[in-house]
Amino acid sequence: MTKIIKALYDTIHPDEGLKGNIVATPQPDSILHSIFPSNEVTIEYHASGILLYHKLDRWIYPIDIHNLTYINFLFHSDITNNDMMSLLSNRVRHGIRTNKGTVLVIVREPLSGDSNEIKHFVSLIEKNPDYKNVLFLTLHHIDSPNFLYPNILADTMYDWSPTFNITGSNNYLEGYGRRRYSCFLMNYKESNERTVLLKYLEKHDLFDEGFVSATNYTSSKVFNDLDIATTLNKTLLNIIPEGSFLRTTHPFLSEKTYRSFLFKKPFIYLGQPRFLEYIKSLGYRTFNPIINEKYDEIIDNKLRVLYVCKEIKRLMNRPLEEFVLDMSKLQEICEHNYNLYITIEAEQKAKLYNRVLHN
Repeated sequence: MTKIIKALYDTIHPDEGLKGNIVATPQPDSILHSIFPSNEVTIEYHASGILLYHKLDRWIYPIDIHNLTYINFLFHSDITNNDMMSLLSNRVRHGIRTNKGTVLVIVREPLSGDSNEIKHFVSLIEKNPDYKNVLFLTLHHIDSPNFLYPNILADTMYDWSPTFNITGSNNYLEGYGRRRYSCFLMNYKESNERTVLLKYLEKHDLFDEGFVSATNYTSSKVFNDLDIATTLNKTLLNIIPEGSFLRTTHPFLSEKTYRSFLFKKPFIYLGQPRFLEYIKSLGYRTFNPIINEKYDEIIDNKLRVLYVCKEIKRLMNRPLEEFVLDMSKLQEICEHNYNLYITIEAEQKAKLYNRVLHN
């Protein structure tokens, strides 16, 4: 039986469609379809004003947050007197307080702050009775009744484009054979570390060994945009250039890592230090000693990026037969990671459905 989720929005424009709640993001339904795929759920959209005239229960009020500054704005903390509940209409606020619905706060980027600051924020939410029916979906594995961590960007696992999937923008690599690695740098200018990696690959003539995407890069050997599924299926190793390199940020998993789990690929992670240590604490396995993972212990960003670059070069310079054999030895680990990812995702989805359908 198909699940039905009722989503309330303050603004449903006859021509422009939905506008995000609190934060007026365009097309806010796209993130809901990622979290609640159509083969599992039917989403009904209602204007929140319906609560004035109809009794409606077990609904969600989504707030889709892109910019992390909204966290401090929406939730009362030591540095602000603002509070999300005061921004809700009386009818929505009453429904939340009487267990008729759930505020679903979807945070697309990592929460700012170190682990202690995140713990403080979680404690603040848990202790406030007004937030009993406020549920956060984040990239962090946080053990709290107010937090879940399903893959909120699941729709980008197989295909994502910085041009927002304009028809015909992706390269499906027709006519290309298999290569050693994939690396989706895309909007590389957003990160100095991504730029360093790209320049290193170019300097050492490593573009031909893999498929690299970087929007509007000058080299003809780099693709402007690549179809993710096709590219991963044509390569043996995935290089993950994460967006955050700050060691003070609480550890997180994004769709970039989840793709390697889903496609059963060994990977090298260019991001936070001790990330590999963190995912091993969750039950995932990594690829040492076939891949030298000492980079995970290096705190200095510049030194860590350089170590990663040198390890990529070492692997790419190995004879092809030896490289293929090494990657094949890692498939049992990849199977383990795939199975664990599927299990955790199913558990998180079950908890999510239980919260929003049986409030």
